[in-house]
Amino acid sequence: MRALLILSTLGISGSLVGSGASALLAARLLPLDASMAPLPEAAPPTHSHPGVQLGMFGPPAPDPPPPPACEGEECGEPANPCAPSWRLVGAVVDPLHPERSVAALRGPEGAAALRVSQAWSGATLVRLDAREAELELDDAQRCTIIMGEAAARSADPTPTPVAASTDPRVDQLVQGNVRVAPELLDEVMRSPLRVIPAPSGGFRVFGVRRGSWSGALGLENGDTVQALDGAPIDSPDEALAAYGRLRAGERVSVTLNRRGETMQRTVQLRPE
Repeated sequence: MRALLILSTLGISGSLVGSGASALLAARLLPLDASMAPLPEAAPPTHSHPGVQLGMFGPPAPDPPPPPACEGEECGEPANPCAPSWRLVGAVVDPLHPERSVAALRGPEGAAALRVSQAWSGATLVRLDAREAELELDDAQRCTIIMGEAAARSADPTPTPVAASTDPRVDQLVQGNVRVAPELLDEVMRSPLRVIPAPSGGFRVFGVRRGSWSGALGLENGDTVQALDGAPIDSPDEALAAYGRLRAGERVSVTLNRRGETMQRTVQLRPE
C-alpha cells in the first residue's frame, strides 16, 4: 500500500514538472501572438468645461482673459464737469433707499442740503454717491461734481492769463470782453449760428467751430444766450436789434449761461 502511494505521488509530480517545462519551451520557441501585445496608454481624463483640467499630468489650464478696459465715467472721469461755482461739500448716502440720500452743496446762491430730485439755484440733484453728485440744470444739460475737485481748482493761486485771439479781427479784453472789427459783423450775418430755444428762456447755440467768428467771440457749444443789454431774448428780432446797436457803435452786453454758471460779456465795435 505504501509503495502504491509513493508511486502515485511521483507520477503527479512528474506530470506537473513536464507541463511546466513544455510551457517554458513553447514560450521560447513559438512566435508571440500579436493579440497579446500590451494595451496603449489611456489618455488623461478631461472635462468639457474649458476652465477645468482633471488630468493630473495634462496641459495647464489657459490663462483667464484680461478684464475689459474701462472708459469714460466707468473710470471715474466725469463726462461734463459742473462750473467751478458748484462744490460737493459732503454726502450721506443710503444705498438701499437712494431717495433718502442727502448732499451738502455750495452753489451760485450759497449753500444747501438737497435730497435726490430736489431743485435749488437753477439745478436739480438727480444722482448722488459717496464721491460725486450729478445735477440737471434748467437748460436740460447735466453736469457732475466730484468732491474736492472744485476746491482744488479754486485753491490754485496762479491767475489764468487772458488768451490772445487767433483772429486779427477780435481784440480780447479782460473778463472775456471783446472788441471786434466791422468786417466781423458782416460775417456774423453771412454765417449765422444754429440755435434752439432753451427751456429756461433764451437760445442755446451750436455749431461753434475753432477758427469761426463764434469761437473768436468766446462762445462754446451748448452756451445759452439769456439776455442782451439786460433784456431777456425770446425771438430773433431782439438779436437783430442788438446787432443794429452794435453796428451803430454802441456796446452790447450779453448774458450767458454755461454749465449752470451765469456770465456777462461785453461786445464793442473797434474804431475804424
